[in-house]
Amino acid sequence: MGDVIEKKRRYYSGVSADKATIPAGGKALGDRYYATDTGILYFWDTANWIIIPLNVITAGMLQTDSVETLKIKNLNVTEGKLGPLACAEAKIDNLAISAEKLQTDSVETLKIKALNVTPDKASLGFGRYVPVPTSTWQYAVGDLTADGTWKVNALDFSAIVPAGAIGISLRVSIVDDAVDSVLGIRHDAGSSVSLRTMRTQVANLIHEQTFDLPIESDRLMDYNLSNLAWTGVDIAVIGYFI
Repeated sequence: MGDVIEKKRRYYSGVSADKATIPAGGKALGDRYYATDTGILYFWDTANWIIIPLNVITAGMLQTDSVETLKIKNLNVTEGKLGPLACAEAKIDNLAISAEKLQTDSVETLKIKALNVTPDKASLGFGRYVPVPTSTWQYAVGDLTADGTWKVNALDFSAIVPAGAIGISLRVSIVDDAVDSVLGIRHDAGSSVSLRTMRTQVANLIHEQTFDLPIESDRLMDYNLSNLAWTGVDIAVIGYFI
């Protein structure tokens, strides 16, 4: 009668162990060792312990900046919420954005690569109209010179309109005892078409108008008043575009 050989598979396991604590001897092809502290299952291939993937992400799977890019521990981000372009679109290294500032739709919200976003616009929230509630006029007839010539940069709205604004909304009221008295407002000397004009059509009748104009980065505008004796001219900012 020949020899009877009993073969048994060896299984190694450890509690709070790592790869270094796997028994050095007695290993055979197919042996497995589960390191509970790392959650990694190792397989013996007769020469080395190799990793059996169990939803484990290894360093080789990660790109250079993926660890920093995906530091979102404070967010409830599941695999289903992350698309293939998530890493690329979240490369916002130039913005001071913390986990607390990010919301569910942050990837879509921050697609601003193609927009000309200045720091001033970014701090204010660009792409919107901002109303300016007011009960006073910024300029009255006594603040203005009526001699029929352009007064360059004489209307200063920098205290009301923030840097980064691209447009301004003005409320203007005029009244005069003569017909055909004209007020003109422009954002620069080259705005021969985009300027706004108001004209008295009836003597001693108040004429009011609201209009929008582009505005330069200095938030200074020009005006021109005909007639040397206006009864009333009032100008106020009621909003701006950022």
